[in-house]
Amino acid sequence: MTAPSGRPRADLLALTHDTLAALTNRGLVKRASKDIDAGRAPVLTVSEDGRVRADYAGAAVAELPPGAGLDNGSCGCGATGVCRHLIGLVLAYQRTASAHGTTGTPAVPVAPAAPATTAAPITPA
Repeated sequence: MTAPSGRPRADLLALTHDTLAALTNRGLVKRASKDIDAGRAPVLTVSEDGRVRADYAGAAVAELPPGAGLDNGSCGCGATGVCRHLIGLVLAYQRTASAHGTTGTPAVPVAPAAPATTAAPITPA
């Protein structure tokens, strides 16, 4: 998925599950990933300036401005700090980019991805 300028959000594509867990916690990453795998992915849109918006079917809307860290994102869910919706925004963006070869800006839910075979096993903290 790319911004209308044609460039993908490299900052979002570079975040691994381990990086997201280090920035938040492993539980948030697991929950966001499970939501997407269960078909509860957000509808993503990318604005002209690269802002990514994730609409969770009326339950919450999360936004992440270009060049900003997760702590500068916003979500209407009421959680303080980074929430599962912001983590889900990143994961859905990555899966959509992968599925579309980082081209186009489809505003469609992301299909569940097959489990990664090269991912490091998750160990309890």
